[in-house]
Amino acid sequence: MKNQDNREHDLFDSDDYFQEHGGMIACVRALTGKNPVAYFGDSANPALPKVRTLAEEAARVFRTRVVNPKWIHSVMRHGYKGAFEMASTIDFLFGYDATPRSCKIGCTRA
Repeated sequence: MKNQDNREHDLFDSDDYFQEHGGMIACVRALTGKNPVAYFGDSANPALPKVRTLAEEAARVFRTRVVNPKWIHSVMRHGYKGAFEMASTIDFLFGYDATPRSCKIGCTRA
């Protein structure tokens, strides 16, 4: 379970998410031989906390930001820094694919 308490960033904004959360999932898988169920808590609105599976949260962020034309066009206006943000997002997406193997966003394995 990984919890996020704000909407300033998401799980594809930093390598910290897949290093810590994805790494823990990979560790459990390595020790037990089984894929644990991975959850992502959203307490950005304390009055309405939500819990999603990691696959659901990854799909939500992928749909609302990563492939969202509004986000893509807005970061393109920032030249090399926008390109860096796009590339970093893809790096972090693949990092989450490699560690927990449960995002199912472009994954090559289940």
